[in-house]
Order: sequence, then C-alpha cells, then structure tokens
Amino acid sequence: MRYRTLFLILLLTSSMTATSQEEGEHYSWWEYGINVGGFIPDNYSANFYNGEGDNDITRVLYNDRYDDEISAELGYYNYSLGELPQNMKYSAEVMPGLHVEYHRDSSMSYFVNFQYVKLQTSDVFRIELEIQDETFDDYVLGDIYGSEERVYIDMGIRKTISIDEKSSVYLMGGLNINNTTVEENKINIGRLTYSIKTNYRQNLTDPGYPEIEYDFKQGGIGFGVLFGGGAKFFFQDHVYVALDMTGYYNQTILPGKEHFGLQLVPLFRLGYQSETLF
Repeated sequence: MRYRTLFLILLLTSSMTATSQEEGEHYSWWEYGINVGGFIPDNYSANFYNGEGDNDITRVLYNDRYDDEISAELGYYNYSLGELPQNMKYSAEVMPGLHVEYHRDSSMSYFVNFQYVKLQTSDVFRIELEIQDETFDDYVLGDIYGSEERVYIDMGIRKTISIDEKSSVYLMGGLNINNTTVEENKINIGRLTYSIKTNYRQNLTDPGYPEIEYDFKQGGIGFGVLFGGGAKFFFQDHVYVALDMTGYYNQTILPGKEHFGLQLVPLFRLGYQSETLF
C-alpha cells in the first residue's frame, strides 16, 4: 500500500508539472488553507468495540486476577456476562486539516488535503447476578466504549466556475487514502475501569494477565474516492473563505470489520491565495 500511495502522489505531481509546462502561457498560482469540518460517519456498525471478537470482554470479566475486585464492586460473587450491545454507532466529530492547491488556470486546479478525526463510540452491557431475592434487580449495567484515530489524505481535481470577481462555485473529485488506529476499548463496572483491547496473550484467563503486555496496533490503511462541491468567497485580495460538502466512499480497516461506507464532511476553509485575479 505504501508503494501504491507513493505512485499516486508521483503521478499527480508529474501531471501537474506536465500541464504547467505545456500551457506555460497560462496564469497559474498556489493556495493554502486550514480546514475545519464536521465528520458525519457512515451507518455501519461500530461493533468492533462491543466486547466480542478480537477485544473479548471475557478476558477481563472471567479473569482470576480481577475476580475479587469485580465481585466486591458488584456486591455478589456469583455473576456472569449477559447481553452485549449489537448496534454501536460512531458519534459525529470535528475534523481539522490542511489544504494545498495548485491552479493551472482560473477554472482547473489540483489539490491535496490532510485531515484528522478522532471517532468515539459508547454503549452498555449487562452483567447477570445470581440473586434469589426478587425485590432486587438480578443484573447490573456496565459501560463499554472505544475510540479510534483516522488520518485522511485526499488527492483530487477541482473545476471552478466564476460568479463574479470575488466569488465562485466548484465541483471536485479524487482519491482518498485513510489510516485507522484503535486508541482504546474499555469497560466500566461501577467505579472500576478495565481495558479489553487485545495484547496478544494466548492464555486469556491466566491469573497473571496482563502482567506481560504488547503494544499491538489495531487498524490499517484503506482507500476510496471523494466527491463534492462548494463555494468560495474573497474578502481581501489574497484571503478567502470556502464552504463545501465532501463525500467519501471508502474502505476503512479494523480487524474483521473491513468495509466500504459513505461519510460526509461539511467543511469550512480559511485560505490564502498566492496571486489575486482582480
């Protein structure tokens, strides 16, 4: 994947250079900007963090190392895992980034964006208690949550249509490469907090767990396409603001959860253009 990414960057750069040389008589310029977007995740489940699969909740809940303190917190020594959440969702988050764009002329340009977002998800799970007295609840709810970081690299082409001297609209399309990294996957049982993120131990109920831990990265590099449009407004000769809506149809990588989905990013950009056209 690293070689594929390098090839795409070189291809985009060479095409920009070739175009500039072929049309040297055209007026070209650069612009730079700071992006602030609102990342709206797809509807795909965030159940990677629900306590099953790679990050198995029973590695903690049925672990001899933690049995006494969990029992003391619950007030009962006989307990078992009940229901786990089956429809966890990511929350919408802020997505900052940087923008670089090369204008071949007033209507065609090539851009690269570097974007970052930290996604979070949370829900509850159920612990069953063996209680004979029907006047008390026979279960306790615990919190389960996870977070991940994503870095997006966008490479695309923009078609601009001028409205007047200080405003324009545009359409864009291109490629997206993204890297996902799991930051945490934890549970709360009363006042107790435990990480259930895997650390490569083979004997998951070993009383010594997690005495030996490994910094095991969960995640990977995905790819896809981007598309969208927006409007641009100058309020000084070189300074502008832009409002656009970017759509991503891409693949994100989590162990056992690789999928393609649609994400939307309404975005505000404050930018500087190296040359002015008015």
